[in-house]
Amino acid sequence: IQNTLFINIAISLLITVIVGLVAYLTVRNYQNRLEELASRDKLTGSFNRQVFDMLFDQATKTAKRQKTPLSVMCFDLDGFKSINDTYGHPGGDAVLREVLMSVRTSVRESDLICRWGGDEFFIVLPNCNQENARLVAEKMRLQIEESLLMVDDLRLGVTASFGIAEYIGQESPTELFNRTDKALYRAKSRSRNQVEGSGSE
Repeated sequence: IQNTLFINIAISLLITVIVGLVAYLTVRNYQNRLEELASRDKLTGSFNRQVFDMLFDQATKTAKRQKTPLSVMCFDLDGFKSINDTYGHPGGDAVLREVLMSVRTSVRESDLICRWGGDEFFIVLPNCNQENARLVAEKMRLQIEESLLMVDDLRLGVTASFGIAEYIGQESPTELFNRTDKALYRAKSRSRNQVEGSGSE
C-alpha cells in the first residue's frame, strides 16, 4: 500500500510538472508573439518607429564600444502616390510588400529595417562604412528597378531613391537622420532612381 501511495504521488507530481511546463511555454510563446506584433509593422514585417529608437541606440553603443563603422540608409519609392491613386491602397500595399521582400535579400541578419512612414524606410547597417553602404544601396536600387511587380495583372515599373550617411561619433540620431534625409532629397531632385551619400556635391 505504501509503495502504491508513493508511486501515485510521484505520478501526480510528474503530471503537475508537465502541465506547469506546458502552461509556461504557452504563455511565453503568446507573450513573445505580442511583443513581436507590438514592435513590427503589420504590412511589411519591418520594425516600427516605436522600437527603432531603442534598437538604434543599442547599435550606436556597440559601434562606439567596438570602434566599428555604422551607416544609415533611407529610401522611398519614386512616384508612390500615383500607384496609390491608380490602384488604391491595396495595390500600394502589394507593391510595398514585394519591394521589402526584394530588399531583404540584400541585407544581413544584423541589419535593421524600419518603416518610417508611408513608403519611406530606414535601414541601419552595423559594421559598414558609407562606401560599402553605397554598394548595398545600389544593389537594392537595381533589384527594385529590375523587378516586375504585378498589380491587377499589370506589370509596374517601380524605382526607388536612396540617401546614405555614416554615423559620426557623438552626433544625435536626429542629426544623423537629417543628413540621410538631405541625401535622399538630393537623389529625388536629381531625376530620382539613384543613390546619394551624405556630403555629396
